[in-house]
Amino acid sequence: MGRTSVGRWGRLGAVAVLGGLMSFAAAGVAAAADATTTPVEGKTGVRADHGKDVVYPLFSKTGHFEGAARITLTIGDKTVDAYCIDLHTQLKRDTYQETKWDSSKVNNLGKVQWILVNSFPNVTPEAVLAKAKVTPTGGDAELPVYAATQAAIWHFSDGFDLGDFKGGDGAATYPMVQGVYDYLVNNAVDTEEPAPTLSITPPEATGELGSKLGPYTVNSSSKATLTAKGGTIVDANGAPLTESVEGGTKFWLTSDTAGKVTVDASATGLVPTGRVFTYKGGQDKAQKVILAGKVPTSLVAHASGTFLPKAAPAPATPSLPVTGASAVGAAVGGVALLLGGGVLVVLLRRRRVKFTA
Repeated sequence: MGRTSVGRWGRLGAVAVLGGLMSFAAAGVAAAADATTTPVEGKTGVRADHGKDVVYPLFSKTGHFEGAARITLTIGDKTVDAYCIDLHTQLKRDTYQETKWDSSKVNNLGKVQWILVNSFPNVTPEAVLAKAKVTPTGGDAELPVYAATQAAIWHFSDGFDLGDFKGGDGAATYPMVQGVYDYLVNNAVDTEEPAPTLSITPPEATGELGSKLGPYTVNSSSKATLTAKGGTIVDANGAPLTESVEGGTKFWLTSDTAGKVTVDASATGLVPTGRVFTYKGGQDKAQKVILAGKVPTSLVAHASGTFLPKAAPAPATPSLPVTGASAVGAAVGGVALLLGGGVLVVLLRRRRVKFTA
């Protein structure tokens, strides 16, 4: 007597489901490879006065004390102001790297960006006080305006609500802090994330050997130098591009052999206000900060193209051209396999298939 049981069919369904999951994983890997801009790095610090960190006392509406330290970011040889966007985590004075807003997991960065653009250091303390209709008190306004800006940022990033002064240094200037805080919080609107200063889109493409891959676009605020390994960078007419290019320039890739061509772009530009920086040793292991000024630095971006061997023509029907949608294809294949596996499992629950001889 021989028997074909549900177990065999169940195993087939499981294999299909597993294949689908693997295809989704492949699609995820392809998507992860889209990140083509080398993150800018900087070192965090705190401004000091006579060897002591400059910290302004802030008080929440519940009376809790928070010290607003004058945070800095040093990128290359330039040090500029930054702000904390992670109130309940300690700052590490170490190497930080540029991070996209959606990867930072910080709330309300659109409103934080408006505050940065409309307050110190992008606007003078005197101009901020004038916009807020606040009368200067107690001497230098720079530190109180910085502290008010930090409090307003914490309001959106961490739910902080500024309260009344509870004691210690700063009583004379605290009314300025409260007035500027109210102005910034009440007027903040969502603003778009500032784009990286240098990037190439799309980050990758695939095509048949003998074709011209592209167009790629160089997104840059200054001239960029392009170099390629494994192929040639050309313009729309197929002529090699050998000069530095302006932002917005389109280019294509050609190659005499199948395989991968890599493109490196380099430029000198400004890291703009509003770029988030997180600790390089783990973004959730230290306080997150946001750049308040603009910093010149060397920038690098990458892209790639893959040339596949020419497909032999089928005898009966012409073959379809090879395209570059590798991640989409993997995802669609995953869906088909998952559905197939799921149907098998459902059918086998309803009916046991049994053959006897």
